[in-house]
Amino acid sequence: MTDEYIKKAIAILGTDDKEVTDAPFGRRVIKKAYWPSPAADKITIYELPLTIKDLVLFEGIVVIERNIPIRSHEEVREEIVCNVGETVINYVLPNGNVTLCQGAPHYSVRGNDGFFHGFTVEKTGLLYFAKAVHPDSFVNDYSFKIHKNTFKPKNS
Repeated sequence: MTDEYIKKAIAILGTDDKEVTDAPFGRRVIKKAYWPSPAADKITIYELPLTIKDLVLFEGIVVIERNIPIRSHEEVREEIVCNVGETVINYVLPNGNVTLCQGAPHYSVRGNDGFFHGFTVEKTGLLYFAKAVHPDSFVNDYSFKIHKNTFKPKNS
């Protein structure tokens, strides 16, 4: 079943220059990172502007089979997500949830908004993401360093 989701993710990304990896929550289909020209300021992702000045565009689709816990996002200045599957995905914040319906883009990180977030699903979902990542966070064109999670639940 996961193979069907991977094939759909690859078709949506529209590139052969990708990497498919396992993740604690399911699988990732990562598009090769895009290093924009120094003159680039913003690009448009699903009709939303993403500030890219002095940053790197990191795109992909995650096949979410299990919930993704809330974590901090030090490596990202802005991030846009879009539910590209048929399953409802919940964008989880420390103070509540936002339901991501199919085809509706959403800023998951913008300024201080969304710095701590995760996702939940009731069944397998497909979530597109576009991150404006700090260049010093990159390991290679298909991965970046995830910093230590600084999120602390209130009841911990």
